Amino acid sequence: MKFRKINERTINCIITQDDLKKHGIDLDDLFDRKKNAVEFIKAIIAKAARSVNFNMKNEYTSMRLSVLPDQSVSLTISQDPLETENR
Repeated sequence: MKFRKINERTINCIITQDDLKKHGIDLDDLFDRKKNAVEFIKAIIAKAARSVNFNMKNEYTSMRLSVLPDQSVSLTISQDPLETENR
């Protein structure tokens, strides 16, 4: 997995096919919101936030999941700018 902080409100994580396989998850599980996939995504968000020093005290307001050409997954999490300013 690769993590990067885009700005003060947004982080991105690239999850490879190998990362998904190691956790017994396939793309359909993510898009069907299966319990194991949802728990995996929550853990990834927490790990990404720690890795790039991103304050996750507030709930994120948007999450975008995209499948890349190599079948890896790009996960982008953004917080409401007003929530970020009020911290």
